[in-house]
Amino acid sequence: MFHRTLQVLTLCALAAPATGWAQSNDAGRPRPKATTAAFVVSNPCTTITGTMGSNSAGYPGTSGTQASRISRDGGTWTCGLTKGWPGSLGGTFPYDAYTFTNGTGSSQCVTFTLANPGSTFIHLIIYTTSYNSAAIATNYFSDCGGSTAGGQGYPSSSVGVTVAAGQTIVAVVQGLDMTASGQAYTLAYDNICVAYDRSYLDNNGNSMICYNSSTGDYKWSILKGYGAGQTFADKAVVSNGGNSLMSAPGNPKVLSFNYLPYLHSAAGSFVNNAYPGYAYSVLSDSNTLNNPPSPCVTVVGKVQ
Repeated sequence: MFHRTLQVLTLCALAAPATGWAQSNDAGRPRPKATTAAFVVSNPCTTITGTMGSNSAGYPGTSGTQASRISRDGGTWTCGLTKGWPGSLGGTFPYDAYTFTNGTGSSQCVTFTLANPGSTFIHLIIYTTSYNSAAIATNYFSDCGGSTAGGQGYPSSSVGVTVAAGQTIVAVVQGLDMTASGQAYTLAYDNICVAYDRSYLDNNGNSMICYNSSTGDYKWSILKGYGAGQTFADKAVVSNGGNSLMSAPGNPKVLSFNYLPYLHSAAGSFVNNAYPGYAYSVLSDSNTLNNPPSPCVTVVGKVQ
């Protein structure tokens, strides 16, 4: 596996314009200046494209409303630092929540970056283990001291956290009021990305699956036809020595996939029932030996 070093922003907000300080945090303090830190990225990562109040079509998440939000205190926190609870404010607020697990086998410095091209402020908060929208102080880990809205001069904000091996964290995107509902955003992350070790391509290039044969994490890409350009990531149940994948009962993302090593062939189907009629795709790979190099498998060689 190849490694590359990136200089990644580890502050909780970009430098603010000369006016409007109070918009960036509830404490009314200036947003911090940019600093950088170097670390190694070994696997490509997913950038989640979401819509405030309805999470993402391409990555599993949850959404809802809550009766409080955390206070934006303007502080900067990154890997190796512990941030105290900043307090909360009452009201009605939309949120989206995404769960991640560090499956790399070692502690990682992870930077989450929230980008918002719109004019309604949204805020990024990190929790450990799980998120309870009715008790937002529970499992609180860290957050960006200031929120982001590109139309207001604050296009992105980032927070760095140290995530132990095997630890689960939850990234919560929170609107500052209900007018944030419907706001488009992207959430990028690094260093806890899943390393896929299997990849299969449809005979006609209609679809492709990449997956981890141990954990069941997979990415299904629709390459041609209805829904082309869409990619869906989730986790399925692995069986048959890593050759078969099946979604757990009740999962709206329904995957059925089998690889037959003695025939060097693979077949499967995917449907996202959370978006009826939006995404249905099949895959038939009659000769896995002639597949071109996969863009999502980072190990040397391929499964034959």
